[in-house]
Amino acid sequence: MTRDDIALYRSWVEQGDTSAGTELIDRHHRTLLRWIATRVESLHTAYDISHDVWVRVMGGGYLGRGEFAGWLTRVARTEVGRHYRRRTRRPELTPAARTSPTAQVSRLEVRRALDELSNSDQREAMRLRYLHELSAAEVAEQVGAREKTVRSRIRLATSKLRARLYLH
Repeated sequence: MTRDDIALYRSWVEQGDTSAGTELIDRHHRTLLRWIATRVESLHTAYDISHDVWVRVMGGGYLGRGEFAGWLTRVARTEVGRHYRRRTRRPELTPAARTSPTAQVSRLEVRRALDELSNSDQREAMRLRYLHELSAAEVAEQVGAREKTVRSRIRLATSKLRARLYLH
């Protein structure tokens, strides 16, 4: 019988049980790393951020409300945001890097691909989520759909966009 995430977390953080911490990390690390990797520029950066997430997890903070995986994702979202905020505060080595023709073409290609999505519900969910930076719950409220439905639309649209952008 396996222990649940909450029991492992408490055992690790409150009692210092490193085997519980190892089991918890083994259970969630791949999913966490994949989630982070889809939001940052490199796998190396994703590994660095995932390390920061686990350090924060070790520091405590989970109150046992809701799913542990959901809380872990919120911690990861915070760390990804910190990564981008730190990056924008540091001066760029080459100021032209942000406005390079390649970067502009990429943004333009993404917008075109988004405009060409055949499913208008998916297109609208993507626009609200990523261009207007609304949460999935806020998008669901805007479009009058369940949050789970919105997440599904975003996932499907993301898959279509990836296929279009990386195969063309």
